[in-house]
Amino acid sequence: MLPSILRSPNSRRWRHLVWMLPLFVFAADVSARRNETTNWTEQDFALYPPFCRARIEREPKELVDYWTQRLGPKNYLHIHHFCFGLKALNLAYANLNNKQQREFMANAVVGNFNYIVDSTERTFYLRPEAYVNLGRGHQLRGEYDIARQKFVEALKLNPKLVDAWVAMSDMYYQAGKKSDALSVLLQASEYCGENKKIDLRIAEMRAAGIKPAAVEVVSVPKPKPAEAPPAAEDAAAPEAAPTSESAPAAEPGAAPAPAADPAPAAAE
Repeated sequence: MLPSILRSPNSRRWRHLVWMLPLFVFAADVSARRNETTNWTEQDFALYPPFCRARIEREPKELVDYWTQRLGPKNYLHIHHFCFGLKALNLAYANLNNKQQREFMANAVVGNFNYIVDSTERTFYLRPEAYVNLGRGHQLRGEYDIARQKFVEALKLNPKLVDAWVAMSDMYYQAGKKSDALSVLLQASEYCGENKKIDLRIAEMRAAGIKPAAVEVVSVPKPKPAEAPPAAEDAAAPEAAPTSESAPAAEPGAAPAPAADPAPAAAE
């Protein structure tokens, strides 16, 4: 025999449960999505920088000690948010056609990289990359003005950061400002020299008949003349990061771009 609550669909308790059901489903869905960025597999650790394994798994000890010293104790304490942000960015790109999933992951990108910018030392060498990825998160949310500000912040810290120039150009292109997109790349060439990411985009835009904007789009410090490299006997060999069996060696501090930057589509 059915319980009385189920036999009386007009009862207040029944209506209350029916009203609450979508909230339970929504909460479970949010929790599952959040776990996508915080639950890591061996495949994830192989894709992302080695400091992610050290901070998230807190082992092996040699890796933890190395990255604590390499990043600095304060920065290391918060670096897992950098890792969560990178994974969320990849998941957002992988779900571009799924508006709900894309927006959720974009929010996770913004939240995690804002945390990094707010919590790490101003001299932290990964801050420029954090600003680039923060800009990408805002771009995914359609917040182009804020995204531009974050890309500019990255370039103020490192005017030769190719990913920052390319990300800003792609953002202008996506927003329909193709002349500005080309101008950004031409300006990037002055700072970065020859670079495939930059040169290929310039060639494609010129082939499509796009003309650069009449004025400089980005204002960042002008590049300084290149200094002579140190003498061979004075150049210290870089310290190699320890590795675990499941985490092959990677260049210290080299955080891969979250996703391949798409080349601009041909202009109509």
